[in-house]
Amino acid sequence: MTKILLGLFVAFALTTGCDGGSIGGAGGGDDDPRQDGGPPPPPVLDGSTTPTPDTTPAADLPVSKPEQCNGFDDDLDGKVDEDCPCKKGDTQACYPGQAGQVKGVCKKGKQTCEPTDEFGRWGKCTGAVLPGKEVCDDGIDQDCSGADLKCPTVGYCDYFTMGANTRPVDIVWVIDQSGSMGGEISSVRANMNLFASYISKAKADYRVILVASRYYDKDKHQICIPQPLAGPNCADSARFKQIDQHVDSHDALARIIQHIGTIEKHMRKGSVRRFVAVTDDDAKKVGATAFHAFLKTRPGYSDYKFHSIVALKDKGCAADDGKHYIALSALTGGLKYHICSAAWASLFTQLAQEATTATSKLLLKKTPKKGSIKVTIDGKPSTAWTHDPIINQVVLKQPYPKHGAKIKVCYEL
Repeated sequence: MTKILLGLFVAFALTTGCDGGSIGGAGGGDDDPRQDGGPPPPPVLDGSTTPTPDTTPAADLPVSKPEQCNGFDDDLDGKVDEDCPCKKGDTQACYPGQAGQVKGVCKKGKQTCEPTDEFGRWGKCTGAVLPGKEVCDDGIDQDCSGADLKCPTVGYCDYFTMGANTRPVDIVWVIDQSGSMGGEISSVRANMNLFASYISKAKADYRVILVASRYYDKDKHQICIPQPLAGPNCADSARFKQIDQHVDSHDALARIIQHIGTIEKHMRKGSVRRFVAVTDDDAKKVGATAFHAFLKTRPGYSDYKFHSIVALKDKGCAADDGKHYIALSALTGGLKYHICSAAWASLFTQLAQEATTATSKLLLKKTPKKGSIKVTIDGKPSTAWTHDPIINQVVLKQPYPKHGAKIKVCYEL
């Protein structure tokens, strides 16, 4: 009897295990895929592919909640309202995620109540739009984070030295040398160096191109510019070029077109370009519209101006009103002066001031993002400027920086 009881006891111990637990219990076994008792594998959403590994920081991951029967996957098991009763054939909006995750392009889908043995059960949630790969700065929230992703900013800077890298200015004068212009020609000769002196003192990089005959009718109508603007004996200089061509009463605009190739040889790329006509008559060979259209077809004249010293109101001392010249000044924002009552010294100073102002314009190499421009002058931030988007240039305001000042213009692309 004792041997029988001992055998039963050994058999019982072998079947229950050494710790007294049941077979397949918490201790695990060969059939348990979690050999160390770790967490179960991640669920797969119904009707979708297996999600890629989530690299979202733990603090930002959604937290599992009890299922609420609200059309969302509250418990994050990959199913929507899976244990919620419903009536066969009913449909509802659904989303395979929690409430609050339907943002941006993400949209709810639809699920239908399917029959079971006794009660209906909600089927798969189909047609929902889930988060996708985000594209920056396109105004669309593809990853359903609640906001469009901002692209990294790309910065660029242009560097200038005042008087060296600011825009140079090229001024073309064309003078009527007809018989009635003797007094006006004398005033031009007397004040041309005043004009050049003003621009030179402002440290502007300038050139003067004069269309007129040097020695036509030496008594009254020759236009021989003395030093220092011109060279010895009225010759050309580094800053002065004379195109030795007689200009008659109606010729000014036609002569510019005729000699435009020679004129442009003495202009600089990117220069501010100014034209000044001095005549007591009107243009008849070429009109304002044709002249303006001609220049606009050529590179470098996007912001040129045409100044007029002509008869503005009535004939008075003049042969005719300068209607075409006045029209050109209106088209280009140029200055207009009445030749019959011109205060020549003041007039030439005003023209020089306008030319000097033009050199305060800084051409940018790239197109800046609107509102991103920042200007520093000698290392100090400056607000004394405006941006001209048509020419893509920064225009400095008075008082201008000193000659040699270092200017940095930075902006986003």
